[in-house]
Amino acid sequence: MAKECCAPGGGNSSFKRCWRERLIGFLKTNQWPLLAWLWGVSAVLGYWGFARYHADSPDPWYFWDKVYLTLQLYSVNSGNVTGIRSIGNCRLPDCSRRE
Repeated sequence: MAKECCAPGGGNSSFKRCWRERLIGFLKTNQWPLLAWLWGVSAVLGYWGFARYHADSPDPWYFWDKVYLTLQLYSVNSGNVTGIRSIGNCRLPDCSRRE
């Protein structure tokens, strides 16, 4: 049974602390299922985006072509999309550099 820390009349700071503790507890116990779910959602959205992007293409794009491009989104910029700015272009060392 979950620990009830949100007692009525505890004040605003008590309420914020309670939800923060509950959220941290939830993330600690469910971090791997949450990561798998987020990976799956991003894979589905990547596949759907490539399917829409290549819908009007005169070249045939097969299921495995789109799966391959979707998997490339995690490691490199797939390169088959022109005119769209990708967040994936910003690599971790580039983003964390302080000047």
